[in-house]
Amino acid sequence: MSIRQKLAVERRSEPRTTILQTGLIDEIVEVLLEFGGSAHRDSVIIRIAARRGLNEVPDRLRRDLLNAFDLYRAGAGEPERLLWLPFGDGSRRWALTPEAFLVVAARQRAAGMAAELSVELAPAQAAAWAR
Repeated sequence: MSIRQKLAVERRSEPRTTILQTGLIDEIVEVLLEFGGSAHRDSVIIRIAARRGLNEVPDRLRRDLLNAFDLYRAGAGEPERLLWLPFGDGSRRWALTPEAFLVVAARQRAAGMAAELSVELAPAQAAAWAR
């Protein structure tokens, strides 16, 4: 079992459905877009709670978001790679992959929304992504 899968299994409090997980991943992607493509995971979690009208982050929501991210990265998510850890395993910075911006733009075009996303990766991020 890989380290990513092991972390996801150890952190999981109870099984979740793919539908719930997909919704959480969509929320993570939306918030990362608001933050310009990357942010500390705690900032993402706090922002999602705020968008839901919560003043504090419930433990269950925090666990669910962490589990969804870990499971998605372990391969349990959609075929598109939307999320990654730009500073490697163990990092707490979550980021959208370069292809995530393309996927989001395509989804927006399909929904009839203007998709004017341009992304420039920092040199360190570009080098890490190329690995």
